[in-house]
Amino acid sequence: MFAYGKESIEFSHLTINSTQPQVFVAMQFGQPNDTLYQQVIQPQATDLGLSVIRIDEVAGPGIIFEDIKRQIAEAKIVIAEITAPNQNVFYELGYAHALNKRRSCWRSAVRNCLLTFAATALFLRTTQSRQARAGT
Repeated sequence: MFAYGKESIEFSHLTINSTQPQVFVAMQFGQPNDTLYQQVIQPQATDLGLSVIRIDEVAGPGIIFEDIKRQIAEAKIVIAEITAPNQNVFYELGYAHALNKRRSCWRSAVRNCLLTFAATALFLRTTQSRQARAGT
């Protein structure tokens, strides 16, 4: 931080908060998606300094629909796994789109997925084929 002026400048009671960018993951629960989430998305996002959450990890009373909307609104990035058609995932993806969130949709096998963080976008790629599709 810096300041410029002819007079003396003093900063007091200064607080700086640093939070990790949040990633919201929209996907069906159960296998093989749980494995994809636990063994690929979570560890890779954490290694990149991102906080990742799936709605089934949100605990507490309340209306789940409101929790989903809040998590998407707070997220910097939304990942939607759309291999298996799921109305909830499509809704969450549409909501993220309406909020102009960075989002990535992909259809792929669990194996060979890599996460890469570039600028503020998260792109998912597979080494198998061109099934992965990144959205901006």
